Amino acid sequence: LLLKPSWIKRKAKPGQRVIVVDPGLSFGTGHHATTSFCLREVVRFCAHGGGSFLDIGTGSGILAIAAAKLGARPIEAFDFDPEAVRVARENSHRNRVDRKLKLAQQDVTRIPRKPKSRYDLVCANLISNLLVQERERIIARVAPAGTLVLAGLLAVSMRMSALPVVLGMTALAPLLRAHSRHSIEDTGRPFLAVLRLGLHLFLVLAMTVAAHAAYKRAYGALTE
Repeated sequence: LLLKPSWIKRKAKPGQRVIVVDPGLSFGTGHHATTSFCLREVVRFCAHGGGSFLDIGTGSGILAIAAAKLGARPIEAFDFDPEAVRVARENSHRNRVDRKLKLAQQDVTRIPRKPKSRYDLVCANLISNLLVQERERIIARVAPAGTLVLAGLLAVSMRMSALPVVLGMTALAPLLRAHSRHSIEDTGRPFLAVLRLGLHLFLVLAMTVAAHAAYKRAYGALTE
């Protein structure tokens, strides 16, 4: 992928897909650590055959646009911020993929716990407390053999200092996929389903705490 603003005339290399996104109010130009991590996972997903894609917290729409450029189908994306949805629609039109994806204004805290559709790849690039709080809604949207990619911002102290934290989903994804595969099997054994969810939550929290500790060691002065 080649990501660039509209005023840069740089040409793509052979086989490279171009995404044009101008910096603005909406989160997601591809240069932030969490966004670039998700982009790499989208590229990896599409390189291995692709499939359906859901982008939770789409921001500028960059992940959905990348998925459309790389051949994923069908593609859905949503954000709770109406301005983000407006910008994402403009960006999808500018990149000529507006007919290949469906954008909507939705709040992850209000979407149904039992979705009508599940997706081969789900990306949720949200603040960490939302990832934990709405884990059931997010995980429920992953297809039985699908992949879940999580990335987010950790709110530090009452001042809400922004800290980029890429949750190590490379290690956690197999467990989440296991939960997705076994969720139906466990309907008659609720204890096992709750145990699995508890394990997943513990791992997410442990990784978040570890990332926060590393941040404080490196940039302690900023968190005091």
